[in-house]
Amino acid sequence: MAPPSGAETASETSAGPESETSAVPGTDPATSDGLLESSPAAYEVLIRALEDSLSRFPDHTRTTDWLYQLGGLWRENLAALPCPAIVDVPELAVEFSQYFKGPCCSCELLYTLGHFERLVAMFPEDPAADHGAYMLTRAPVLGECEGWVSCYLSREVTPLRDFLHAYPASPHAVEAI
Repeated sequence: MAPPSGAETASETSAGPESETSAVPGTDPATSDGLLESSPAAYEVLIRALEDSLSRFPDHTRTTDWLYQLGGLWRENLAALPCPAIVDVPELAVEFSQYFKGPCCSCELLYTLGHFERLVAMFPEDPAADHGAYMLTRAPVLGECEGWVSCYLSREVTPLRDFLHAYPASPHAVEAI
C-alpha cells in the first residue's frame, strides 16, 4: 500500500525520491539534505510528517528509513530537555511525550532513542539495523561518574563492545573501536 501524497512528500523531503536505496549509509539523518538549515522550524514539520507516515503505514517499504530519520531528528533537535517545572517544554516534546524519560535523580527529560530501538528490533536483517544499533551506543547520559572508572566503562565502553559483538562487519566497527 503506497502512502498518500502527504506522507510521500514527507519521505521525499527528507530522503529524496521514492527508491529502493536507503537514506541511511553515510548520512546524518537529521541534516543530510540541508532542509533544516534553511528553516529553524523545518525539523518540526518534518518530524510530524514522518511520524504520521510511520503511524499510518508501519509496514511500508520506507519504514526503516523513516525510523532512522526520525531517530536522528529527535536526537539532533530534542535529545535532552530542561526540567519542565522550570522551563516550558517544546510543544513537539509534549505531543510525543512517549519518546522521553526522566532519570532517577533529576527532572530533565532525555530522548529514549526509541526509533533506533524499534528499527533494530523490527528489522534486524535490514542494512539500516546496524546503523540504528550504532546510534544506540551514543545515547545521552545525565550525571557524572566522578572519577569512578567502572561507571565510565559501563557508560562508554560496554555499549560499544556489545555493538561490536552484534555487528562485527558493520561500517561503524572501526569507529566503535
